[in-house]
Amino acid sequence: MCTVTWWRESDRYVLFFNRDERRSRLPAIPPQVHTSPGGIKYIAPTDGDHGGTWLLVNKSGLTIGLLNNYAAEVHYEPPHPTSRGTLPIALAGCQSLAELSDEINTTELSHFRPFHIIAIEPSGCLNQWTWSGSSAPFESRRAPSPPITTSSFQSEAVRSHRIARFKALDPKSMPETLENYHRYQEPGNRAYSVRMSRPDSLTVSISRIDVTPTQASYCYQPEPHSSQSELPGPTVVALRRGDASGS
Repeated sequence: MCTVTWWRESDRYVLFFNRDERRSRLPAIPPQVHTSPGGIKYIAPTDGDHGGTWLLVNKSGLTIGLLNNYAAEVHYEPPHPTSRGTLPIALAGCQSLAELSDEINTTELSHFRPFHIIAIEPSGCLNQWTWSGSSAPFESRRAPSPPITTSSFQSEAVRSHRIARFKALDPKSMPETLENYHRYQEPGNRAYSVRMSRPDSLTVSISRIDVTPTQASYCYQPEPHSSQSELPGPTVVALRRGDASGS
């Protein structure tokens, strides 16, 4: 269960990502600078249960995100699944959508549960790759207009509700309007909200990635979690664009 939006102007883009998870999951480790096997620096948080990540941005300004494909999960379950969170890390060294596409299309996917991968590069182009199961073709396409949102609970109704709220936004005040969209929780309708809450699940973090010609930054705000006595403040990590040594 996640929601992604993005905005681009001139030579920069901003991407927001709400991560929704079960309350029983461990808190994630906030974003840190990591290095891909090919020596490319990237920023990513780390899943507290399985390692891996759901969102990263590298020094080339390429952002990669992962969402669960709940609609396909009912039809395909690998016998010994590999954590989907390993996929963004395996792709972290890619420096363009074309390179990422080549890499993911040669990846063996049958041991992963179904997923969506989204990626946006500094040009503002955003693509989506969808894995639906071993017997289904791997789909690649230009991503639709934001938001991209998934939910394991009343999927279509939740998706329609969040899209309708997005369409009502004022485009003249982006990206601040997007930030408010991701942080808003509707009184009396928390399960459908972008910042959602249900007895078993909730939005566990809100991420903001900013990419400019000189810098890629990741701002990470965890949400209250049952295993935390105090809520940590936001974590902000940045990399100089094109600089393998980071900042």
